[in-house]
Amino acid sequence: KVIYRGGVNFLIDEIVLLQIGIQKNEWDRINLIEKSFFNNFFEEVNNMYNSWYDVFPEIVMISDKELQKKVVETYEEALKTGGWQLNDIDTIPFTLLIPDTVISYRTHVRTVTRMSMKAYEEWEVYGEKFKLNKDYLLAGALLHDVGKLIEYEKTADGKTQKSQLGKNLRHPFSGCALAVKHRLPVEVAHIIANHAKEGDGTLRSPEGV
Repeated sequence: KVIYRGGVNFLIDEIVLLQIGIQKNEWDRINLIEKSFFNNFFEEVNNMYNSWYDVFPEIVMISDKELQKKVVETYEEALKTGGWQLNDIDTIPFTLLIPDTVISYRTHVRTVTRMSMKAYEEWEVYGEKFKLNKDYLLAGALLHDVGKLIEYEKTADGKTQKSQLGKNLRHPFSGCALAVKHRLPVEVAHIIANHAKEGDGTLRSPEGV
């Protein structure tokens, strides 16, 4: 697909779609918007989700059904604690550090998860000597930012801001606490705890890198 804007043609190809966390068959659910020249020209349509499997289809890629369940339960508690609804997931920004970003929390998490799977596929060049745990990698990617659902809160006018908890505890800490509470493997909690600057200087696991 090609977008014409300000005398420039932008080719939206498979690589770009991967970067923004959507597949080609999802493109029809994306609306083009004009915020400013080349200042992100799309936004996700407000979808209706019935379950976390609708939000993150990648959950089914986890082979351990019990681990799938724990991932969902962790998200359920984070959503409830943060005061969000499931269908808010497309309106929560993936970061508050970029004003008016149109990249949603869901888009970011799906992109990270899918990029992790690409890394997993490439890791096979190391052979049998060095193996990654695919389930831990997937669970960690899906949950790496789960703490943001309680680090952020919705204001009365529908905007997103830091919660009181978020002002005192960054999401790697709160996300790790949620993971431990729901008895996720310590290897997954490790990924969550160390994925951001909190992990700088630590010995990250291969899945955590």
